[in-house]
Amino acid sequence: MRSAHAEPRADLLTTATRWSIAGLLVAVAATKVRSVLVNPWSPFDPGDPLRSGDVLCAVAGLELMVACALMSRRWVLGGKLAFLLGLTFALVFSVIVASGLPLESCGCFGRLDPPVSVHYAVMFGLLLGGRHLLMSSERGS
Repeated sequence: MRSAHAEPRADLLTTATRWSIAGLLVAVAATKVRSVLVNPWSPFDPGDPLRSGDVLCAVAGLELMVACALMSRRWVLGGKLAFLLGLTFALVFSVIVASGLPLESCGCFGRLDPPVSVHYAVMFGLLLGGRHLLMSSERGS
């Protein structure tokens, strides 16, 4: 009999989702940190404090913490945080698109300049994967 605080067991699809999202978050965090390390003496964009090296490293740290939570026995918390990251990314992405600002060098992937389709894929991957993990934890799989 499981205790009230025990984490649900993960089936194969849930485990694959957890590790896929964790890998995605590690890769995205690595691009941010690499961007800061390549040119550590100047911020990403001097006119925009949200894209400074400090902010990029803080976001990368958060992404790495969520990735670690997803790979640990506390994966339910990681799933909730991944879903929250997906919602936040969708909100920021929507504001950028709605304001007509260019997506080049938005900072999501450090200094890489991927096409808009990559932004959509990451956003929907986080949202759908996070939602799957939330549903898995609710049914106790």
